[in-house]
Amino acid sequence: MHSLSSKWLSDGVALSFDVIDRSGDRTPNTYVVLAEKSIQWVGVSSDSLPDKIALVETVRDALRAGTPAHKGNGHFMRAKEHLERAYLDLARPPGPPGE
Repeated sequence: MHSLSSKWLSDGVALSFDVIDRSGDRTPNTYVVLAEKSIQWVGVSSDSLPDKIALVETVRDALRAGTPAHKGNGHFMRAKEHLERAYLDLARPPGPPGE
């Protein structure tokens, strides 16, 4: 990530992880926001595909770690599913032209 907006995203992700470290077991909200904003980011960012995948993988790991505490929360589980779908879309090898 090289642009100023990428720096802001990186800072935002770091702050989100700080909140998760302090209260992630009590509330799923930060996980949900982190997942949804990351999905939005990879959809509009001019970052390289490997950088986008790295971001989504990092957030996926965080949501996996938060799953035991929040697996009964519908918002959390939907955010996790949306993030997984975004990851699969990014990681899928490109198909033949025209697909």
